[in-house]
Parts: sequence; C-alpha cells; structure tokens
Amino acid sequence: MSHRDSAEILFIAPQLPTPLDTGGKIRTFYQLKALASRYRVDLLALGPEAEAPDPLWEGLRASLRSVSCVPRDGLGRAGAARAAARSLLGSLPYPVEKYRSEAASAAIARMTSESRYLAAHFDSLHTFRFAEFVAPPTRLVLDEHNVEALILERMGQVEPSRIKRRLIADQAERTDRFERRCALAAHRVLLCSEDDRALLSARTGRSAGFEVIPNGVDLSRFAPAGAIEDAGGASGEAGREGRYAMFLGSLDWWPNSDGISWFIKEIWPKVRALDPSLGLKVVGRNPSAELEGMGGGGVEIVGGVPDVRPWMRGCSVFVVPLRVGGGTRLKILEAMAMGAPIVSTALGCEGIEASAGEDLLVEDSPEGFAEAVVKVGGDERLQRALADAGRRLVERRYSWEAIGARLGEVYASLAGEVDGLVG
Repeated sequence: MSHRDSAEILFIAPQLPTPLDTGGKIRTFYQLKALASRYRVDLLALGPEAEAPDPLWEGLRASLRSVSCVPRDGLGRAGAARAAARSLLGSLPYPVEKYRSEAASAAIARMTSESRYLAAHFDSLHTFRFAEFVAPPTRLVLDEHNVEALILERMGQVEPSRIKRRLIADQAERTDRFERRCALAAHRVLLCSEDDRALLSARTGRSAGFEVIPNGVDLSRFAPAGAIEDAGGASGEAGREGRYAMFLGSLDWWPNSDGISWFIKEIWPKVRALDPSLGLKVVGRNPSAELEGMGGGGVEIVGGVPDVRPWMRGCSVFVVPLRVGGGTRLKILEAMAMGAPIVSTALGCEGIEASAGEDLLVEDSPEGFAEAVVKVGGDERLQRALADAGRRLVERRYSWEAIGARLGEVYASLAGEVDGLVG
C-alpha cells in the first residue's frame, strides 16, 4: 500500500488551536482540519489541555486519530528566565528557547520510531527545534506562519531605545540563522504569501520545496450583515451605538500593540479634529495597562470578547495600522468576509492580493491614514463599495476550502516522492 492510499501525519503544534482567538490558532485549526479530511493525523501540542469546551475544537478533535498534550519547560517566570539565559549563552533565539520541552522531544522520538509517518508537520518555526528527534524516513514539513527574522528586523526599525534596538538586532540575527537552517533542512516549507516565499528563497538560496499556502477565512462563519445569524449565531447588538472605527488583534502580540498605540497617539487626534463624532473601539485579548490608559477621547479599549463578529458587523471602518509584521493578516481577510470597509498601512495588508483603492484603502502617513479613516467612516456609499469588493476577493481567493485542497496537493506530491524512493 502506498502513502497515497494510506498516510499518517504527526502534527506538532505550539499549542492547542482553541479557542480561535489568535491568527496563529486559526491557521493551525484549518490546516489540521484540511489534513484530517485526507489523512490519519496524530496531534502533539505543547502546553495544557483545553480548559473550556469549544464546539469547533471538539468537532475537529473527533476527526483526529489522537491528541496528546505535553508540558513546555519555558512556561512561567522562572522558565522564561532560563530560556532568556540559554538564548544569551547559546545559539537559539529566545522565542525558540521558550518552546524547549523534554517531554516533546521524547514523545516525537518514540512516536516516529513506532509508526511509519509520511511526515512530521511542524506548525511554526518554534516547533522545528524538535526536528532532530524525528526518526527517518519520516519527511519534515515546516509551516512558517511568518518569516520570523523579518518581524524582529522591523521591530528594531521602529524601536526608539538604542539598548533595546541592540537586543532586538541580536535576536534577529540568531533567528535568521536558525530560520535559514530549518528552511534548508525541511523537505517542504509552507509560507503564507509569495512575498514570504521570495524572501526566504533569497535568504537561503533554495528555490524548490517552498510552497505558498495562504491564510484564509471561513466564509460560512464570517458573512456580511443579514447572513450572519445563519452563519454561526453571531447575534447581539455589540457596538451598534453610533459610528466607530475598529481595531482587532491580540494585544499581547507586539506588532499589534505597537500598531494601535501608534494609531492612538499619532493618527487618532487628527481623525477627531476632522470628525469628532467618530469613535474608536479596540478589540483584542490582554491589553496592557499602558494601552488601557489610552482610553478616552472617543477611544474605548474593549479588550477580549467572546465573539468578534458583532463588533466587526457594526463598524464604519476597520483599521489595520501595523508598522511591524510578516505573513498575512487573518483579521483583514475576516473583515473583508464580514463586509467591513478597511483602511490599512501597506505593511498591514502585505501578502494579500488586494487592490488599493478598490478592495481597501492604503495609507502609511499619519495624515493620509487619518483622512482615509474619516473619508470611509462618513461615506456609506464608499463603505458599501469597499465591503462588496473585499467580500468578492476572499470568496475568489481565500476560502479555507480552496486552501485546504492546495495543502492536500502538497502532501500528495510528498507522498509521490516517498513512493518513488521505495517503489
């Protein structure tokens, strides 16, 4: 029997993909869903079991052959301190050291020696540190959610502190070396965009084996107003009072906290001067005390919410003022699917095949961004035009069903190579 007929995959994730409250978890969830529809998948996740029942996760879990959770050694204040010390003394960057796990190393060695897996799928660069424990002939697949070194390089470009810039530069160099080594060792490298593929190819000198598997959106869950109650029960009146701009993102992720802080400090006063009636709602988990202190003057720091869809449905303009990042922003795709009109920086919509001025508005200067926010926020005809164009774009190019089929093709080609070696 060939691997085409019956394949097993070991999927190694940095955490369980539940609840779906970060872009990383969302990508992990739908990658797993696509693979589980075609292959027998064993999931090995770092960190604890799910704390609360989640119907979406329970449905996916039932389609997996097995689910195992193993502890991370780098959790907690003491674990983080040890990871930082190892990073300073060793060669691995701090974000990778945080995912040290003796239990994961042992489990991967045991599982790949006992089962004939087609591939070990490493979900994010941080988990590829365990690739050395995979027993041959299991193939290695690395899913790069972002080109991680690029994010650190961009962080250094906007960091005002000279000391912090030096620390970030050191981590960026370590990450770049590790990332290039991993990309050369993997049999397939999955990337979110053509931009990421070209960048990593240039940095490694490798062209074959890099596959673009973009981020996507669940079009049945994220639908425009009028269809949303039929697409998962996102009812309620959150955010229906007055006109408002909305920012969405995990606020404990530095690129998001930097972007919204920059927006509030540099752009929002200009918006209020042009349109004092427009408000701003900042939605996302774990806002810092500093960010919470920025509320007022039309700004509401909402924090985490159980369902983002009612908030997206009610907004007049969806803002993506990012200055740092990589990969592609799932929040843009979800906003487009919901029919929310978008104003973004060029970096915020990087990697998405959207047309500026047609699918969304793109501005990088504080003055231009503010003017675009006011323009969209006060023009219902423009809001509808951007909303309709964005929805058409995600329907055409970014449904998870189409992306899952593409991922299946990548694995089919990998299985064909293995069969050719043993046939």
